Amino acid sequence: MELIFKFFASTEYQILFILPFVVMTLATLALRSVLPTAGNSNQTGRMAAYDDLHREAYIAAIISAVVTVIAFEIRGGPEPFVLVWKPLLSTVMILPFGYAVALFIGGVSGMTRRA
Repeated sequence: MELIFKFFASTEYQILFILPFVVMTLATLALRSVLPTAGNSNQTGRMAAYDDLHREAYIAAIISAVVTVIAFEIRGGPEPFVLVWKPLLSTVMILPFGYAVALFIGGVSGMTRRA
């Protein structure tokens, strides 16, 4: 457990792992209220009453990547390759977890229900 705390105590790892996770989750939920609802004519059964937040997740992924790259650029680093590709790769690794948490929060709070 101490190893995990030491890992996330570094500002580099906070920017690379925690920041994209939080931004992805919050942006997905925030975009839910901003974007118009999509039609559900292609869904049938019980799933027709729910929104899966996939459109919001695509936009939130771009927002998360941009925020992470900008935060990493502000922090500074050794060379341009590392300043751009390292945050992008870590963001891509973290995005599914942020999307999953946004779906869970949306499901528990009733945000994804259409009925």
